[in-house]
Amino acid sequence: MTDETMTDETTIDETTIDEIRPVAPSEAGFLSPAPTTCAYESTLVGRLDVDALATSFAALRWHHPALDASARPGDAGWVFVSADRGDDGVCASGAPFTVETVAELPEPAPAPVVDPSRSLAALSVVTSGDRHRVTLAFNHAAADAGTVIGLFDELWSGYAQALATGSVADLPPVEFPRSAEGLIAARGIRVGTDSGRERVEGVRWYGAMPVGTSTGPCLPDVTSLRFSPEVTARFARAAEDHGMSALLSGVLLSAERAGFVDEPADLPIRVGALTLVDMRRRLGEPVDPTSVTNLVAASFAAVDLTTAPTSDPAAAVAAAIAVGAEVAGNIRPDLQAGRCLAAMVGPTEPGPAVQEAAEQTPIAPAEPAITLSNLGILHIDLPDGLVYEDLRPRMTLDSAFLHIPPDAGLPRLPAPVATIYQAFTVAGRLAVEALTLGGATSPQARAAIADRITFLVGAAAEYALPAQK
Repeated sequence: MTDETMTDETTIDETTIDEIRPVAPSEAGFLSPAPTTCAYESTLVGRLDVDALATSFAALRWHHPALDASARPGDAGWVFVSADRGDDGVCASGAPFTVETVAELPEPAPAPVVDPSRSLAALSVVTSGDRHRVTLAFNHAAADAGTVIGLFDELWSGYAQALATGSVADLPPVEFPRSAEGLIAARGIRVGTDSGRERVEGVRWYGAMPVGTSTGPCLPDVTSLRFSPEVTARFARAAEDHGMSALLSGVLLSAERAGFVDEPADLPIRVGALTLVDMRRRLGEPVDPTSVTNLVAASFAAVDLTTAPTSDPAAAVAAAIAVGAEVAGNIRPDLQAGRCLAAMVGPTEPGPAVQEAAEQTPIAPAEPAITLSNLGILHIDLPDGLVYEDLRPRMTLDSAFLHIPPDAGLPRLPAPVATIYQAFTVAGRLAVEALTLGGATSPQARAAIADRITFLVGAAAEYALPAQK
């Protein structure tokens, strides 16, 4: 491969010691033009000791100063900035911890939003009797799902200590996490320019940039699906011959075709997929989840989809299995060839030859690919007296800045991202979170897709049984 070493390390003037490091290219898109929040939200039943949770969160902030850090624009781009600590090491500002008591937990839960100009993280508790919603949120520039779930686990471990002893073991502060570019440079890994992104050229998506004006934040539209333990167990058995990620990819991508509500069911439509791949165990020595901000790469694929047959479960799930196999078949070769890394930290601007060709042959704006992420089995040990009702990832972006004025006279413009899927299993139940930018999709399209996912999961659980060995 033709390659170059990526790095985010630069020398910082000693007179600006509050600056930790510049924000890397792989991180900057989560700060501007609007910040993106990623979080884990747990709904719990039982007795929650808020004081013990506060003690654990204080210990977490001490051990991970990144929670109290912030981000701000600098002369040469965004920079991460450390929080002020007093002589006793205590940070008076930094990551907030909020507690609210309500008569009933709101459904759906409000989207978590972290203001990175104040801190990079926040912990919130909403409590109603013996039901509680605890959410640990981060600005996405400083953490991905792997980071947040690792910190959430540490928070609850500290909570158990605080319950038992009244305090949490004092651990020394760790360094601010590296970016993907910084880690790759430190390990001497070279990154090429071939990402495989050309595979999704010419794909379509049913959503678009919203038209209208917004008087306030425009937060994502989210569909949350949960399946029974019985269906989950049969679905897992069905995945034995195909792989869980492959079967999930086939189901979710096939269901997206239902979002084209005005198109004939038998019309093939080419849809793109961007499968996320956690690289923490794929770069030699395993990477601690909290030592790097974002280390998720991508593999691209495109498939032609219809929604026919609409009512034959066995045939529909067979088609979904074929779609999943096609998508999953790219991942291993992409990892071996370095294309996944190039998609994560490679050049974001086209080269001169591509730019020249584009100028000579103008094309319509590219449609986005659907993001597929299998988070696996989510589990965090809780102390006696608390049990999970639910645990789920959250992602929040205010997309009001994308709205097209009604009188602009502009044609339909593609949205910058398509549906983001996060699939996982929690407490023995298969779960799917489907997120689209606020206003980018219609309620009819989202409902049609949710119905199709439910149909295909049930069909797979019923008909896609593993071959007899």
